[in-house]
Amino acid sequence: MARDLDLAVVMIVKNEEKNIANMFNSFRNNGLNPDFYIIDTGSTDNTVKICRAYGAKVFFDTPVKRFDESRNMAFARVDKNYKWLMTIDGDEFIDERIANGIKRILNSSNAYTDYDAFWIHSVHLKQMCRDSKLMIVKHSLVRSGAIKYQYWIHEQIDKSNLDQERIGHIIGALKHHNERREGSYDEFLKTYQFYTEIANAFKKEYPNNWYAHWMTYQEYSYRVEWLHENISKEEYKEYIQDYSKALELGFNDDNVEIRHFTKCLDVFYDTLEVKENWKMFFKFRESFEKYIEEICGRMIIKCGLHPWIMRTLGQLYLYSKKYKKSIYWNNQLLESNPKLELYFEFNDLNYVGDYHTIFEPFVRNIEAYMSLGDMNNARRCYEQIAYLAPEDPIVKEYKKVFEDS
Repeated sequence: MARDLDLAVVMIVKNEEKNIANMFNSFRNNGLNPDFYIIDTGSTDNTVKICRAYGAKVFFDTPVKRFDESRNMAFARVDKNYKWLMTIDGDEFIDERIANGIKRILNSSNAYTDYDAFWIHSVHLKQMCRDSKLMIVKHSLVRSGAIKYQYWIHEQIDKSNLDQERIGHIIGALKHHNERREGSYDEFLKTYQFYTEIANAFKKEYPNNWYAHWMTYQEYSYRVEWLHENISKEEYKEYIQDYSKALELGFNDDNVEIRHFTKCLDVFYDTLEVKENWKMFFKFRESFEKYIEEICGRMIIKCGLHPWIMRTLGQLYLYSKKYKKSIYWNNQLLESNPKLELYFEFNDLNYVGDYHTIFEPFVRNIEAYMSLGDMNNARRCYEQIAYLAPEDPIVKEYKKVFEDS
């Protein structure tokens, strides 16, 4: 296969022997053959051997202390003048749609003159990433310092120096093999401690940075999910404090990224749902409901009626058995989503958009309508999700109710 000489894929890796061949193959099997620059930060398995077998250029660096610095140093290792640089992780794999988007950039006669970067949006079902840090950026802008990574952990491209009109978009499925929820608790704890130490160092140096608090509480949420009822009140209070601090700082930060800010609420709510012991901090469900309503109201003032806010309200009222309110917010979410028509046009839930803002509102409406005894509207919503994703396990469960009985 001929090499794609205008593109270099740059990555930092450690002990990815289980996944990295799949990463390489996700490019090659979809007709892409860029140069790969691998910066290994201390692998003790066969990662380096596999990378070299695929023809990648391998460099070595010290273990990661700050992911933004490691990413930026990885960019500096690129020794040729490419038009475009792309980042990806060793446990991530692109699909055909992302590959086709990359091909369009490389084969276009005007992409380089019309755009400075391309943001890769990952549609996702349960096995895929919610947000992607991936971008394809001009190498010249990286060399000049106009484009670089920021944040110590869960690093992001700093887009403040980019003209938003010159950022293009690629949509597809970025698959992520997340091993945090696999293996033993000891294995999980080792990874958790590594990321938490970086997050805490970030927070210590920048105590008023909302993103630092957001990262520490997100890392802690993984432990809450693992341990469930074994988390102590003291540990859980620390988690809540990071969450509250992140929100308060975010409300006062004009530069906060809306997608992270609103997800701050979402991850917190999901964690409480998994733990199911939020009564530790909210004596009655009504208190919890009022708290979430207050936060959502402040978020609407801050960033408008964002999909995550509508999703949270739809969930909240369903669990509070305020079914009509849940239906209202689920419908608001569906009606506000410009991608909805595309779902039905292509009959493919993976095509564009987000599982949480299309599929889930219909599911919540089914539950709400059934609770209200309105089986006609419940069936109508079931028919929508059966059309969108006939093989989804949730659809198969509801099939027993609406078709098999």
